[in-house]
Amino acid sequence: MADKVYFSDHLGTVFLRDKRNLGILRNLALQGKFNDDENAQVLKYIVWTEVVANKEVIYKGVSQNLVELLINKRENFIIKLADGLQG
Repeated sequence: MADKVYFSDHLGTVFLRDKRNLGILRNLALQGKFNDDENAQVLKYIVWTEVVANKEVIYKGVSQNLVELLINKRENFIIKLADGLQG
C-alpha cells in the first residue's frame, strides 16, 4: 500500500473521481456564482477544462470549435479520461 492513496467507498468518492466537476466549478466561477474570493481561488487553481465534444468554446477570449482547437493546438492540451483518480 506504499505510495498509494485509497478512498473508502462513500458518496463523496463519486464526485472526487469525476474530472468533469472541475469544469463545472470553473464555469460557475466565470459566471461569478461564488463570492469574490472563492471565484478567484477556483480560477487560479483549476485550469481551463472542457468535456471534449464538437462544440463552440471560449478559449483565451476567442470563440472556436473545440475539436478544431484540439487538432490545431494539440501541444497545448492534455486530454484525460473524466472518470478516475489518476490525476
